[in-house]
Amino acid sequence: MNILTNISPNLGYTLISVKNDRSFTDTSPTGILVRQILSTISSFEKNNLVEKLRVSRERKSKKNKELGLISRTGNGRCGGKRKLTDTIPNLSNLVLSYKKTKDIRTRKPLNNTKISKLLLEEHNISVSYNSVRRILEDIERDKREKINSKTESAYVG
Repeated sequence: MNILTNISPNLGYTLISVKNDRSFTDTSPTGILVRQILSTISSFEKNNLVEKLRVSRERKSKKNKELGLISRTGNGRCGGKRKLTDTIPNLSNLVLSYKKTKDIRTRKPLNNTKISKLLLEEHNISVSYNSVRRILEDIERDKREKINSKTESAYVG
C-alpha cells in the first residue's frame, strides 16, 4: 500500500478517505497501520482467489481427462486456445487425405507446405505448415490412445 500512495500521485490519482482526507497519505502511526491493514486484506483476497482458481482448473482438467478431452501434454484440457480441428471439424480428414495422396513428380506423400497451400487454394482454409504437422501428430496420438484403450479394456474384461 505504501507503493500505492507513492505511485498514485505520479499517475494523477489521489486516495481520499470519507472520514479523514489525509488518512491514506498520513505518515502518523495510525495512517501507516491503516495502509498496512488494507494491504494485508488485499493480499489475502488475491491469494484466496488464486487458490480457488487453481483448484477449479485442476477439477476441470481431471473431469475433461475422464471425458476424453485431452491436451497435447496428455492432461485433461482446461482453458487455452482451441485447436483448429475443434473449430473446423472436417480439417483433420482433409489433412489426412492430402497426406495419403502422392506428388505426381516425386511419387512421395505431399509435404506439409504443399498440404497447407492446397487447403488454402481448394478449401479457402488458411493453415500453416506447422499446424499441419501438429494436426498429423494429433491424429497419430489419437490412434495410439484408441489402441491403448482397447488393450486396457481387454485386460480388465
